[in-house]
Formats: sequence, C-alpha cells, structure tokens
Amino acid sequence: MQGAINIIEQDGAMVQKFEKNYGTVDKAMYSLLLAISGGMDWGELVEPFEQYSAWYRVCFAFYIMLVLVGIMNILTGVLVTRAAETTVLERELIVASVISRDKQMVTDLWDMFQELDCQGSGTVDIDQLTEYLFR
Repeated sequence: MQGAINIIEQDGAMVQKFEKNYGTVDKAMYSLLLAISGGMDWGELVEPFEQYSAWYRVCFAFYIMLVLVGIMNILTGVLVTRAAETTVLERELIVASVISRDKQMVTDLWDMFQELDCQGSGTVDIDQLTEYLFR
C-alpha cells in the first residue's frame, strides 16, 4: 500500500485507477480475491503499478503463485489422505470377503464329510469318497 500511496502522490491521474481496485481495504482484498479466482485478469489489476516499477509486477505475480501453490498443496493433501483411507478400507473389505469365503468353504466341506460318513464312524474311506464323487 505504501507503494500505491507514493505513486498517487507522484501522479494525480493514477488516483482513479487505484481507487477502482485499491481505494479501500475491502476493495483491495476483493481485487486480490478476484485475481486468484480468475474473476479479473491479473494484468488489469497490476497495470496501475507496473508503469512505475517492474518490482510491483514481480511482487503481484509472487502473491498469485504463493496463494495458488498453497491452495493446490492443501487440495493435494486432502485428496491423497482420502485415497489412502479408501485403500485401507478396500483392503479391509477384501480381507473380510476372503475370511467369509473360507468359512463357507469349511462349512461346505464339513457338510460333505458328514454326508460321506453315512455309517457315523467319524472316518471316510476311499470307497465312500469314490461313490460320493461319481454320483
């Protein structure tokens, strides 16, 4: 803001350009919000400053890059965290599915051996197994 005040003191014609986008703190904050959100062209917002020093353009570009990189960093962090949580959840679901399938297989095998042991001896011989498989 001090730079803007110095420029206005040097050139009274620039007052209107500065007043439009930077006349109050509210206007300045809103202009910077428009710059980072694509609501207004960066060139238009830095134009009143750039004819006095190229450093104003550099500082403005640095502000834009800092904010955009910061936002992208936050969004990337959120997305990576969600992806990691989803991977853990999927792994847990797969393990639960395999355990359930294994339990069902054990139950089916138990039922099959109960059918095979028609004499109730608790054992199954090769003849009983062959007869069961070829039915």
